[in-house]
Amino acid sequence: MKYAIVNGERKEPTKLARGECPACGSEMIARICKKKIDHWAHKSTLNCDRWWENETLWHRDWKNCFGAPWQEVMHRDINTNEVHIADVTTPYGWTIEFQHSRIDDEERNARNKFYKKIAWVVDGVRRKTDIDQLSELLAGGIKLRTEHTTYAINPRHNNRLLSEWHNSDSLVFFDYRQVDQSGSRVLWLILPTLEPKDAAVPSFVNDMFIQAFPARMFVESHINGLFDKFFDREIYKYVIDYSKELYNIRRRYKMESFPDPKFSWLSGG
Repeated sequence: MKYAIVNGERKEPTKLARGECPACGSEMIARICKKKIDHWAHKSTLNCDRWWENETLWHRDWKNCFGAPWQEVMHRDINTNEVHIADVTTPYGWTIEFQHSRIDDEERNARNKFYKKIAWVVDGVRRKTDIDQLSELLAGGIKLRTEHTTYAINPRHNNRLLSEWHNSDSLVFFDYRQVDQSGSRVLWLILPTLEPKDAAVPSFVNDMFIQAFPARMFVESHINGLFDKFFDREIYKYVIDYSKELYNIRRRYKMESFPDPKFSWLSGG
């Protein structure tokens, strides 16, 4: 953990310091490390939050994009008294979890239910093959004419990371440490799949899309309170528009399935 309670205040670890866990009140010891990031650890081997994982530098750097009061916020269920510490919680009700290690469906669904409004940022380079599989995924997809680079994805993909996360009922962004042509860092967002429940949603809206989303926009939209506006309303209009464009592309070229990739998107093919 980055913070413990020392003399009634949240403090970062310093040499030989001791504090209290903000969640359970048990004693914590400052760990000043040469190879790992400095952190607080429970004096006992028992961690009070079963969802907690050891932080990497990638994890800590993302948290530091937000102010200290937003980091490591404690949440308590008033009905069950269950307690968890979120990586980041904004004043607008969003929880952001930065996930490096693999997480099973049961825990991920439990977190989604507990936090309710949650966005995930997933480390896309944890495995050596993940970045290559992203290239293959995009090369096998159809690039659309959009403001932010967007691909319709082949549903028969073999992308491990996407397979692990595509059925999430929350927003998921992958961080592959990539930058766009302007040099700005981008995340890859799995756009939500819509179900044709009413006349406003065309019957063919059942495709998968992945979009390059500026990391700066991700952070600033949370800080400025605009995340709700985009992801509660505008994003669904975009998905319908993208689906219409893909539908027209298929009709125009008489495509019944996704083409086989011939060029890597990384080489501009």
